[in-house]
Amino acid sequence: MTHRLLVRRHEHLSLEDLDPELAHAPIDSILWIHMMLQMLVWGIMFPAGMVLGMTKSRWHVPMQATATLLTIMGVILAHRHGGRQFPFTAHAAFAKYVFFYMLGQAGAGIYLKAHIHERSLRPYVQRLHSIAGRTFPIVGWVQMVLGVIAALGTCTGEHFGQCLAHIIMGSSFVGYGVLLLLMAHFGRAWLARKTVSQEFIDSATITVWGIVNALTEHDFLGHGNGTWPTRDMQHVGLGVLWACGGAVGVWLSRSGKRSVLPGIIIAMTGFAMSGHAQPTMLATEVHKAFGYVLMLAGLTKIIECCFDTTRATSSDPTDYDGTIAPFAHLTPLLLTIAGTIFLSAAEDQLDLIISIGMDHVTYIIGQFSVAFLIYLVASVMISLYNASGNNSNQTGNGRPVGSPGSSVMALFARLKGDAPRSTTNSHLPGYQAVDIDLEDAHRSDPSPGETVFDAAEGRVKMSDLDDDFWQDSEEEREAETRHT
Repeated sequence: MTHRLLVRRHEHLSLEDLDPELAHAPIDSILWIHMMLQMLVWGIMFPAGMVLGMTKSRWHVPMQATATLLTIMGVILAHRHGGRQFPFTAHAAFAKYVFFYMLGQAGAGIYLKAHIHERSLRPYVQRLHSIAGRTFPIVGWVQMVLGVIAALGTCTGEHFGQCLAHIIMGSSFVGYGVLLLLMAHFGRAWLARKTVSQEFIDSATITVWGIVNALTEHDFLGHGNGTWPTRDMQHVGLGVLWACGGAVGVWLSRSGKRSVLPGIIIAMTGFAMSGHAQPTMLATEVHKAFGYVLMLAGLTKIIECCFDTTRATSSDPTDYDGTIAPFAHLTPLLLTIAGTIFLSAAEDQLDLIISIGMDHVTYIIGQFSVAFLIYLVASVMISLYNASGNNSNQTGNGRPVGSPGSSVMALFARLKGDAPRSTTNSHLPGYQAVDIDLEDAHRSDPSPGETVFDAAEGRVKMSDLDDDFWQDSEEEREAETRHT
């Protein structure tokens, strides 16, 4: 009912019923405001709110509430505009689900703030709210891409399949670049714990993708005339390359070992795409640029694998100070650029670019610019994660308090006897801050009266306290947490 009230004055017609004059009219200012507003909300505000929620920042709720209200305003504007009119598109269809998805997430947030059903329903709602919140950047990306397609009027009719392939593959490269950036910042410790290398995950994904690509890029059931177009040969050949090369990479990178195979496969894919047969000169030049960027990305990944250039200051996987080495940005950035170029290389999109007289250099520079903005947003979100909420108290070399390798831990121990108790909110009742020398952190058997942090058990040991101390302190900590 709510969505129906918002869109009552604007109905999308079928392509056949749409007035051709209105279909090619200029986009009016209201629709431009809608597009800019939704890109701001779904491209920046909701992802930032997600990060603030992950760090338990007090700004999480204000950010998400503001983004939700702005989204509702954007929906109203989208159905109150004049100028160009649009047929019913995937963007309009998906918008309904996104709208109620957003309202459901907002409702779950309000329920959680009420702090009711603490031991029954709330833990499940909290978990669902957390998982759903992490999908908002993906949902926003899909809707923004569909919005661009709707605005351009492309990916229709006989072009749909080819355009869909470019959207999926281009988005995959962009996602791969962002994922590698996240792994460079946060994934090393996890990989070390799981005894898995990044190249093993890459190779397994490439293998599966190659099998799917090889089986779907040609009509093997013979419904056609039995011919093999040059494009089909190239696409199926790439699928076979990924499947076979990926399988080699899986074997060589097993048990946590690193491998150059993913980089080699990326570079070989770039070589193939640089010579991919295209019907126009613009398409040929765009695919050539895509191939060159991929080849460079493959080369940088090989170098990063061989020389382990991720960390600027330390090779310890748990020693993270919020930064990575400059060279470690190259592969993620280049993959993001490659994905953006390929997203914009569908035939009917390029036909539109030809019709307005734009040359391939200007067009490619534009795609580079979009990729830089995407990488900027991803980098800012990572910095926001490192500096907000529970991670805002930076110590030592810049690591967040409580993170692996942090030089100072928020540790408290209740002193025996008549020791004074803290009266500030920064200490739990009955506890006093204890300075810990991490040089002795490995020692688990303190001398009489000595206080030592046991890194293995993650607690302070005091030789003259009985075993009941630990049980009491944990209960008091839980009580204090619930009270806070």
